[in-house]
Amino acid sequence: MKHLIDEFELLSEVRPRLSAPIFVWVPLTILALAATITAGWFYRDNLRLEREINDPIGLAQSKEDALVAAVGERIELPTGERPTFIVVTDLKQVKDQSFFTNARVGDVTLIYAAAQEAILYRPSTKRVITVGPVSATESAKSTGPLAPISKPSTSLPVTNGMSPTQ
Repeated sequence: MKHLIDEFELLSEVRPRLSAPIFVWVPLTILALAATITAGWFYRDNLRLEREINDPIGLAQSKEDALVAAVGERIELPTGERPTFIVVTDLKQVKDQSFFTNARVGDVTLIYAAAQEAILYRPSTKRVITVGPVSATESAKSTGPLAPISKPSTSLPVTNGMSPTQ
């Protein structure tokens, strides 16, 4: 038995000891891992912001595409044309128009001039609020994400209290 105790003591002397106890290493390891994850998150966010700065038209286009896809999941959309987007910013300006009876600030109107259709969509609840006809008074051509919003070519006076999507 004494022989086993001597061997154990000999082995314990050979085995290197940690310079700091484990209760110091574990928190430091967790802290280093948290710092690495945080740095990665900030790096990814910085890359996203750089893309937005360098390609604002592409960003607007992708936001419009996402909005059309979201509305398209809830209602069948006209094909063959790109809608004009208008955001409700002032309810006082549109309260007298029956199309905007249930509108709220932040609702988006998609106007399909060729199909003569307007759709009021609420992104916050992901619901289609109103669908109505529009009659085109002149040819409305969308020029992409920066389509002229100030003079829509429909009979709805949508410019009152509205602003274009950014």
